[in-house]
Amino acid sequence: MRVETQDVFRPEEAGERFVPRLVNSLHALTRKETVMREVFVQPGELVDVTHAAELERNLRALGIFAEVEVRLVPATTEGEADLVVRTRDRLTLAAGGGASYVGGTSGLNANVAESNLFGLGDRAALSFRSSDDGEFRGVASWQDLHLFDTWMRSTMRLSRTDEGDGIGVEVDRPFKHLRDPRSWRVGAAYDEVAQGYYFLGDEIASAPYRRGGIEAEVGHLHGDRFARSGFGAMARAVDIDYATATGAFGPSLRVPGDTQSVFVAATFRGRWIDSFRTATAMDTLGFVQDIALAQEVEIAAGGYVRSEDSRDTEVQPAVESHLGLAAEPIAGLLCGVATDGALRWGDDGLVGWRAAMRAQVALCWSDAHALLTSARFDAGDEQQDLPIQFTLGADSGLRGYDSRLFAGDRRLVASAEERWDTGIELWAFRIGLAAFVDAGWMSTSRDLGRPWIGTGGGLRIGSAPLFGSTVLRMDFSTALDDAEGNQGGLEFSVVVGQAFTFGGASRIAPLR
Repeated sequence: MRVETQDVFRPEEAGERFVPRLVNSLHALTRKETVMREVFVQPGELVDVTHAAELERNLRALGIFAEVEVRLVPATTEGEADLVVRTRDRLTLAAGGGASYVGGTSGLNANVAESNLFGLGDRAALSFRSSDDGEFRGVASWQDLHLFDTWMRSTMRLSRTDEGDGIGVEVDRPFKHLRDPRSWRVGAAYDEVAQGYYFLGDEIASAPYRRGGIEAEVGHLHGDRFARSGFGAMARAVDIDYATATGAFGPSLRVPGDTQSVFVAATFRGRWIDSFRTATAMDTLGFVQDIALAQEVEIAAGGYVRSEDSRDTEVQPAVESHLGLAAEPIAGLLCGVATDGALRWGDDGLVGWRAAMRAQVALCWSDAHALLTSARFDAGDEQQDLPIQFTLGADSGLRGYDSRLFAGDRRLVASAEERWDTGIELWAFRIGLAAFVDAGWMSTSRDLGRPWIGTGGGLRIGSAPLFGSTVLRMDFSTALDDAEGNQGGLEFSVVVGQAFTFGGASRIAPLR
């Protein structure tokens, strides 16, 4: 087993040039032992190309490398092979700041982060952002990738917002490879936050509360590397103290009494993998992305013991679930479907539910050209805790419209985006182009009503050695429909990250 690590710029690339030498000097070369801790096979074990490909994917997923290559190389002894791992670092030190203007909301931000501290794969970050509507958030975080030189990870977060302070701590031991039989995690958090409610982009009510909680989960999987399933358990305890709602419509907002709840459930998880697919032009410029073509099922079935001031304690059955599917029916055509949901029953029947569904199709015309389409639906209802409200605007996928312009408890967002890698490379940066159309529906009933449509285009700037999988997105967009409260006109936005990405069968990420 041989591990070879390389800096951001190889000696022949850096030469005597100032900037590449400066970049290398700002970066700690990844230690070989950091890579070795991710290797799940040992000398003498039987391995084949599928093991090498899996290790390559796992190393890429760490986010600290620009390039990863894992190969089996014939050894001097007949019938034996060496496992050779070659990595090339990316610049993991990030520092910056600036201003943004998205959907009629301007803001300031600053951050500094190192995601490969001392070459150990650990991450330390500080960030701050504020907006002209009075919101601000400062966060300090730390992650230890190999706690005590094991496969355990630890994460700590300290935060301060316009609503109060927060802290979070978690230790977990994830599934590290396709044959790994077990995982577990424990965590605790405390936050002082507020749930905002909006009308035509303005906050009309705010419900402050303090939330503390602890949770634990354990899981076990069995089966072969590409078809695995198993059972586990989870427990979650939460204590929420609510304050009086503020704002013009605060007095009419339903705010529950202080609430304590404990959720205990048995879990089932299954994953059946058909194959893996790599892509270079779908989201990033020159960075290899790994996509699992698979079916996933996760179910947690159990119940809450819920106690609220001025109400009787209830035992409430509950179910949480995730279903996902990703497939490539014909070469170059990738399809993904996922749904996440939760149901909770009380003494009077169904008292709370939430659902998120996503469907995506990506047509990869070539290694430098792709058409991505995505549709997402969110809905929910809550009769005991704070009311659910979704918002829709430029900050949640409907470009050309002000942030949080529309609000309701049913939301549908659909987007189509054509992406090109122009082939233009300026030093270490690659330039891409994109053209897009977004459509959004918002409602407080089953009838979603009319669509609101926006369109535009922009630039994508990526650099695998410097940014890894991240891109800088600069878009011009405009609304095609006149909406009450929308500023209208041509809007310009600068954002780090794509508007949406191909999620495959994975869980649906939160959308504001």
